[in-house]
Amino acid sequence: MRVSYASICSFALASLIATGSQAQITKALSGISLRAGFFRGNNFNGLAPTPTVKLEGLQFGIDIPIYKVPVAGTSLSLSGTYFMGGGTRKGNDNDANVYRLMALTRSRIPTSGLYAIYGLGYAEAKTRGTTNFDTKRGFIQQIGIGKTLSKLDWLGNVPVGNVSQLSGAAPFIELSYINGKSQYKGYSLELGVRF
Repeated sequence: MRVSYASICSFALASLIATGSQAQITKALSGISLRAGFFRGNNFNGLAPTPTVKLEGLQFGIDIPIYKVPVAGTSLSLSGTYFMGGGTRKGNDNDANVYRLMALTRSRIPTSGLYAIYGLGYAEAKTRGTTNFDTKRGFIQQIGIGKTLSKLDWLGNVPVGNVSQLSGAAPFIELSYINGKSQYKGYSLELGVRF
């Protein structure tokens, strides 16, 4: 029996909703991060009738904390990402789904307000529509940098106070490079919220 990433996420979300009260949901979400962003891949060789493939589009992910070292400011999480290449355009573009499952560390960079990201994991790329390339599975790594935003900076000068007062959620931004086989390589820019 083959279980998809989407069905696992749907089951997890349904389980959280079924727990009942908002306090229980908040406790269940504690430390979990939800991410959304844009991925831009590198060019690679496809199969006829698609000689060159470049995947880009929206991606969505979730990070589930596994271990935290508060003194060192380092955390380890299990990270799942769904990338829908070509999903934002119509017409003559390259369409594929890429699924990534990784172990990610985030480590605070002293006195900078930033954190470093490093991860190892597994990915699978599957074509959609008329795009044609070898479907691949393999190991990947991710390196990047991120920043937890202490205020809702995108609201400008609106006095909204510290984000920790807003349901304990903290927004963040991350820029990463994903390395592996050519179907997975590329850059991602993501916004997210950590509960």
